[in-house]
Amino acid sequence: MLAVDRALEAARQPKQLLRQSPQPLPPDMLDVIKCAAGDEMTLARYGLERGLHQDSIRDAARVYLQHIVTHANGSDRLVLGLSRSATANDVREHKRWMLKWLHPDRNPSKWEANLFHRVKEASARLENGAGREPEEKPSAQAFSGKRDANRRRTLARHPAKPSRTPLKPARMRKRDVLRLIVVPMLLAGCTVAIAAITWFRFGPQGGP
Repeated sequence: MLAVDRALEAARQPKQLLRQSPQPLPPDMLDVIKCAAGDEMTLARYGLERGLHQDSIRDAARVYLQHIVTHANGSDRLVLGLSRSATANDVREHKRWMLKWLHPDRNPSKWEANLFHRVKEASARLENGAGREPEEKPSAQAFSGKRDANRRRTLARHPAKPSRTPLKPARMRKRDVLRLIVVPMLLAGCTVAIAAITWFRFGPQGGP
């Protein structure tokens, strides 16, 4: 879907803006910026193709661009509506039309004046080759790999040393000694008593 169509869809359903991520940007972002700046030729072309009034297309383009600029998350490239493969000429063209749209002489509102300064600062950094781009957060697997690598380096620098404390032979407790002696003696005594009772009761002399 082209950027103009995205802008028109968001104008019809404003909640769609909350679901749309600025990345990746559609290929016709410069046309949307020109529509927001009020370029008559671009507005006339899209108005004729979509069968809409030029004011509707211009307003939709402005709202869509405001969403992109405010959700750029520190990316100078997104502030100007540029793709990752943008050239220096693209930076100049996007800057020219964005500032034309947001210039305080044409838009006295404080909101768009703030966007004007943001676009101006971002374009200056991009033109100087110092454009800012937010760092991508590494995945949990990457964190785990980095943690394992750090652990291996730590073990290599500080190998485990054997304990200097000599091993002591295990000592049996008195309770264990008594259990090993008394229990067999009790079992033997019970066995002898049962055998004696059985002999006297059912033996040759104990019968009726």
